[in-house]
Amino acid sequence: MNSTNGETDARNDVTGPVEEDLHLADMTQLGGIELRYIPLELEKLPPQVLQHLQQPAQHRLLLAKSLLPLPPLDMVLVLYALMNDIEDQIAETAEDSFDDLPPNLLRHVAKTRVPWQVLDYIARNFFDENDREHLLELLVVNPYLHVDTLKDILRLCNDGILEMVANNHNRLIKDPEILWAFPENPNINSALMSMALEFAVRMDLVSGEEAETLMAQASGETPVTRSDWKAVRGEEEEALAEDGQAELEASPVEESSEGEPTQEIASETVSENEPAVETTVMDGAATEGGYSDLLFPPFLHEDYEEWAGLEPKEAELGEGPNLRDAIRQMTVPQKIRMASRGNMEARKILIEDRLALVAVAALNSPRITKGEVENAASNKMVQPEILDGIYSDAGHMRNYQIKLALIYNPKTPIGISSKLISFLQEKDMKALAKSKAVPQAVASIARQRIEMAEARRKKRQKENDK
Repeated sequence: MNSTNGETDARNDVTGPVEEDLHLADMTQLGGIELRYIPLELEKLPPQVLQHLQQPAQHRLLLAKSLLPLPPLDMVLVLYALMNDIEDQIAETAEDSFDDLPPNLLRHVAKTRVPWQVLDYIARNFFDENDREHLLELLVVNPYLHVDTLKDILRLCNDGILEMVANNHNRLIKDPEILWAFPENPNINSALMSMALEFAVRMDLVSGEEAETLMAQASGETPVTRSDWKAVRGEEEEALAEDGQAELEASPVEESSEGEPTQEIASETVSENEPAVETTVMDGAATEGGYSDLLFPPFLHEDYEEWAGLEPKEAELGEGPNLRDAIRQMTVPQKIRMASRGNMEARKILIEDRLALVAVAALNSPRITKGEVENAASNKMVQPEILDGIYSDAGHMRNYQIKLALIYNPKTPIGISSKLISFLQEKDMKALAKSKAVPQAVASIARQRIEMAEARRKKRQKENDK
């Protein structure tokens, strides 16, 4: 089996727990994640799987070609084990079959309790920074994923996956060393690193000095320890105290009319014409650690529209704050809260979020309108969970235009589109049958429905003529 990035044969004889040898070099400079195969411990496999592996070579070759019926999970384990078969042909065939496994089966395995070697291989072999098949977001929350595999994913994944892991407190408590992989990712930002470290420090997962070092690394700065910072602050305070004492001794002392000394005190004044800067904090935002997790500028709230005298459809920011940049800096909990409480512009952005959890929260917002749902149903950028959510909502399905939008969206599953086609009016059915903007299967179903309706019409006409 060949590894990525021009590496040599990666099949090796690793049978025991992998510690240091699984810790891979940073692959960011190579543009990918190293692919390796770690054989399973056969004695720990289920009996029904082990039984197939002990069959003659001809039987194993059929299994490697996926020509024998097996339960999906057993098939995955058999293929993975056969990749280390003593027969090269069987091993290569099993590897090809594993690489051709459908995404829905891989997603099922990614969230299942399977040997960590299988999860490790899936993470490396099917690694995609954009996570188009949603494999990474399932793998990183699987408690059976090896910690070294998780660290390698964190070095190269997108910011959405980083947020998921930063908010997975159980995993941070179990494996706090994954925090050291965050600064190595070029997609890390100070807000995300600060959020993860705030929890880690509160739970004593890292010391204050380690948190400052990690924060400096994430910001691209030279790490400064807490002791160095205190020393610098001490020298500055001592110097300021000496300067203040010297100025006090040199400054003249005026006497008041009562004979007591007075000293002029300068105070900062705020201009009456200077507008006050207001920051909105939602109720329940403060955490026990003092960190405000739900701190938003006022233009992100529904109240902003009322304050500005705008109707929901007119609530455009124009040349005001960049809403996309503001939302991009938010953590996952902030995005979910904003998806529920935000205005129309915020929902329009969040419903396209790469994390299905955030997008579904925007769809389920009590403030969402039918027009927004219709736009989401026709949006080719939304996640499949959004389209499924729209279809599953009986209230949305009472709207004819939403049904039509779902049918014309090429990302809508064929199973949903085929059920909705039966609700179309005749003119829309004919237009769909001729449309090139929909998948060929959808247009074909529409043509079949039209032919069936025409056949029934002719049959009724013949019966009436008799």
